[in-house]
Amino acid sequence: MERRVPGQRLEIAGAVLTVSTMGGYSVTHRSEYLGYLHASVGDQFNVYRRKVTEMDDYLGKYRLDDGVKAILRACSRTIGGGERDAA
Repeated sequence: MERRVPGQRLEIAGAVLTVSTMGGYSVTHRSEYLGYLHASVGDQFNVYRRKVTEMDDYLGKYRLDDGVKAILRACSRTIGGGERDAA
């Protein structure tokens, strides 16, 4: 069964999420494309860090907010208002 993401732009922890062409979310921070999420089972998303010259990093399955934070952490970005996430 295919699960679709809501067709809207979201902002989580300072990152902007837009619906991707593959039916998930693209994650950008300060206009830089960092990664993407695809719906999995229940409230879980498969989370990936984008790499230009290598295969993308699979970061795991997370709820949406936690997945965005995992991408930001993997890219050494700050979470939210300039503070690092405690996780």
